[in-house]
Amino acid sequence: MSATTTFDMEAMARRLAELDAIQAIRDQQLRYGRALDWDDESLLAEVFWPDADVDYGFFVGRGDEFVKVLVDISRSSGCRPWHAISGQTVSLTGPDSANAECYFLGGSTQPNVTGDMEAQFIGGRYLDVFERRGGEWRVARRVLICDFRYTDTAPADTVSGFVAGLNDRGRLNPRHPLYWRFNRG
Repeated sequence: MSATTTFDMEAMARRLAELDAIQAIRDQQLRYGRALDWDDESLLAEVFWPDADVDYGFFVGRGDEFVKVLVDISRSSGCRPWHAISGQTVSLTGPDSANAECYFLGGSTQPNVTGDMEAQFIGGRYLDVFERRGGEWRVARRVLICDFRYTDTAPADTVSGFVAGLNDRGRLNPRHPLYWRFNRG
């Protein structure tokens, strides 16, 4: 190190704390989709503060109530959901608060009333306010904006070729042998 090189350790520590907060928030955005896809109610509850304000259009209320509604919808419909998150943007607004936005693509398949398979896709974005409480980042406010919806139906017996041979592991849940519970730290 040359005599002219100096390090501002306090500035580096602040920047490291900012980057750590941003990554924790991004992890929570991803955790949401994974919790839904694996039907993991306890993991889903870790994404939202119980008193969070949630507005999905079909639901407006508290985070703890929202978790129950989503789980009930998923389990009663028999759907197999799939979520992808992208375009994550996070802006820290204070030491314990942040605004975040990310795009999502959500899909599911389920048999309809005729027994045919119905595929639904929804795309949009989540507009979030995150808060850190007790050192943990969670959603304090979420608004879903739906940009598009698409539904298609196909007879249940039309799956053929290499697609028919893909791994189909049935409805996923935390008791599934392929489920991994990841550490949060």
